[in-house]
Amino acid sequence: MHSKRRLSAPELLLGFALASSGVVTACAGGDGASSAAAGGSGARAGATSSGGAGVAQGGVSADHAGAAPSNEAGATASEGGVGATTSEGGAGAAHSGAGGVGGSAAANNAGSQSVGGDEGLAGDSNASAGSSGSLNGAGGEAGAVDTSLKQPVYPAAKFPPENPDSDAKDMLGKILFWDEHVGSDDTMACGTCHRTGKGGGSDPRAVESTKWNPGDDGVFGTNDDIHGSQGIKYCTGGDGAAVSYAPAPAPSPFGLNRQITSRRAPTYLDAMFAPELFWDGRASGQFVDPVSKAVLIQAGGALESQSVGPPMNAGEMACAQRSFASLLAKLASVTPLSLAKDVPPAMQAAISAAHGSYTELFAAAFPGAASPLSAPHFAFAIATHERHLQSDQTPWDRYNQFLNDPRTGDRNALTPAQVHGFELFMGKAKCGTCHIPPFFSDFKFHNLHFVTEKDLGRQALPGHAGDPPGQVKTANLRNVGLREAQGLFHYGYGPGLSLDAVLAWYNIPPGTITAQDIAQDPLLASVTRLDLTTAEIADILDFLRNGLTDPRVKNQAFPFDRPTLSSE
Repeated sequence: MHSKRRLSAPELLLGFALASSGVVTACAGGDGASSAAAGGSGARAGATSSGGAGVAQGGVSADHAGAAPSNEAGATASEGGVGATTSEGGAGAAHSGAGGVGGSAAANNAGSQSVGGDEGLAGDSNASAGSSGSLNGAGGEAGAVDTSLKQPVYPAAKFPPENPDSDAKDMLGKILFWDEHVGSDDTMACGTCHRTGKGGGSDPRAVESTKWNPGDDGVFGTNDDIHGSQGIKYCTGGDGAAVSYAPAPAPSPFGLNRQITSRRAPTYLDAMFAPELFWDGRASGQFVDPVSKAVLIQAGGALESQSVGPPMNAGEMACAQRSFASLLAKLASVTPLSLAKDVPPAMQAAISAAHGSYTELFAAAFPGAASPLSAPHFAFAIATHERHLQSDQTPWDRYNQFLNDPRTGDRNALTPAQVHGFELFMGKAKCGTCHIPPFFSDFKFHNLHFVTEKDLGRQALPGHAGDPPGQVKTANLRNVGLREAQGLFHYGYGPGLSLDAVLAWYNIPPGTITAQDIAQDPLLASVTRLDLTTAEIADILDFLRNGLTDPRVKNQAFPFDRPTLSSE
């Protein structure tokens, strides 16, 4: 008898990340140093590191004092006491306080955490021989900024040489993404299941319990109902022909109703950096023309591979037996976005310039092509648009930019509580083990027992029969606060019901992990109690919900603006 409540890797990501020991990626500043971010009223904890000069206070410094952060360095709390991430050897300095008044800065022994000036208590600043890994406060007003929290900045997107960037392709891809004509029966767009604003890159409809997949037990209204995405009703015909609806074939439980996916819709934002897409990675970096089967992109084409899946899937956007030929013929005969409302002006202008013709839009995006309106070009356009959807203006990004270059960024972009939450995220809570900045994912596949035994994950893919069952990709936590109401990760229930539930689950992990479990995923050996306090959990939640939200995504501002779908 199988367990119905096994957890999934991505869901566990936060949890696993919360519990795993060992090296904490990108969390160390200097050689094996990590610290709580000190600065602002009530900042707590201090910088600890091995070797180097002491911490300087006051004035504005444009220099990054101390050694550059290392993605390799830093032992975890299991080696250095609760909350510490120092490597062996050397003492550090604790540094904090309100209004730039130094808290009682204590010297740390290797592997221990120093708390100085908690809640802004004044005292003498006394830096012992630790790495000088902090930026000085502006005029002493905000206290020292701990550069051990510095991470790599969000990079520019890379475009495959086989599909270079262009404004015309970007615009065509955006129009295609939001056009319900791409669905066989004119009810489904790519953007139906992947929205900005309240969707946060996923499907805001998943908040409605009447629109959930019944899960493994096949019974609606039970605890294993999956917060999936509503797709098309089962049908034949379409694409200009008459649409005929029929009950979905057994064992589908949906009958004449809309079919609902068996996993949550992952965010489509910031997806250009993942080498493989979908929860199980079935959209590979090698893009194959869905019609000719020729390899058109050797590597880096996961977005192109992903874009041609749902439009042909009879449970998502397509009537049964749909072909790309029928989709392309339909596009040649319709007016782009004629089913949508509130079309952004730039999109309206592009459609008008093309005389309301997809044929002209494709020709403009692929000049000189013998057959501009084609399946590969459909994929190339959507992928090009998605590579422009970089949510790199979160408060964390602005704060991290300041840590990398004090002349830019914003040292006040994160509140002191959010800075402390991020420090815990990378340290005591160990979220950063898998949710590695700046993408907040390692893009790897794990089974940390959040999946049910029926969900084989990556093992179900061709060529992966030898993989452990249930492996799924680490979730991207950018804009996770916008997605939280829908349920998190790939099922949306149980420990993934909310960020509170995830943190509670991994603060005190339930159940027993066996040797067989560890053999399938060695990361499970590191899942232990975290003993986070209520205040620490609150700061982590504040960081996740607010520090990782790009306001342009939340407000649906360019490039995250969009039309209103007819189904809304």
